[in-house]
Amino acid sequence: MNGIRRLLRAHREEILSRFDAAVRLPTGLEEMKSSQLRDSLPEYLDELAAAAQGEPARAQTAREHGRQRFRLGFRAHEVVREYGLLSSVILELAVERGFTLTHEDHGFLARALFEASASAVAEYAAQRDRAQATLNAKHLAFVAHELRDPLHTARLALALVRGGSRRENALDTIDRSIERLSELVDHTLMSSRLDAHLPLQVEPIPIEPLLRSVAADCEVGAADRGVELSIDVEPALALEGDARLLRSTVTNLARNAVKFSRAPAKVVLRARGAEGRVRIEVEDACGGLPPDQMQRIFEPFVQASADRTGFGLGLAIARQATHAHGGTLTVHNLPGKGCVFVLDLPVVPSDANLNPDTA
Repeated sequence: MNGIRRLLRAHREEILSRFDAAVRLPTGLEEMKSSQLRDSLPEYLDELAAAAQGEPARAQTAREHGRQRFRLGFRAHEVVREYGLLSSVILELAVERGFTLTHEDHGFLARALFEASASAVAEYAAQRDRAQATLNAKHLAFVAHELRDPLHTARLALALVRGGSRRENALDTIDRSIERLSELVDHTLMSSRLDAHLPLQVEPIPIEPLLRSVAADCEVGAADRGVELSIDVEPALALEGDARLLRSTVTNLARNAVKFSRAPAKVVLRARGAEGRVRIEVEDACGGLPPDQMQRIFEPFVQASADRTGFGLGLAIARQATHAHGGTLTVHNLPGKGCVFVLDLPVVPSDANLNPDTA
């Protein structure tokens, strides 16, 4: 296997440069530094050359590559693709530089890259599983903690009712506790369904009845807070999607808008259609968001407001449900006035989104 060994030794830097160029363009990684793209590749090429000379192969470098790719947010198939690109770079360079590679050279290179790819993906999967287990444990602990508080409050209020004292206040407390429990159960069930990547139950959804139903659900809470709800919908607007998920998504946005608007205020639910897409907007009067919170509010357990009566899950789940439909959920800041949450959805979700895979 002198041919492959000499090629790797003589043209190591050129292989690295060509790999940089090959991996950047089709994958949208133009902004990544060469040091990030190459990762442990220089060490791996040295190990590959040593293995071609008969030294024992090691899997540690490939495993570190898998760990690094997980940290950078790559997907598993992109890790596999990198080893395919490396093989192509090496073989193309051999032809251009006049290296004669034997059948044994080709077999060695194929086996070595296959084993390295397998080690890298195995480590990537292990890192992903650990991260998911940590997130699941955090979510479970969070749910258990949040369940305990309203249950305890409801018990105390019920004791007051039974004792005949402060009856109205106690009933209001029980009502709020039940509402919090219901919200948490809804969020948990929806999140579990999305995490399981179950197929969407696609059906026609008229937008105006959807928004009117959401507004009706939020009406009592809005009136209590001095918030007026209004609807502005383009006539006969409709899309295809999972009615349950989308209704829950828009309801989350509307309830957030009511909750954080400063009375007297107006919350607007509007919808328009154009070029095969439907754009649903929920505009509130929260006073605007700090710039550093614009994207963080979509992360689980993050709450941008001082009001901590919610769970910090609604927006994260809403974005997850939107992505499952092939859409986007963004927020536009109106400094000093409020925010506009924009749900942008295809009228017909593509087959690729019917069983979304975020792995």
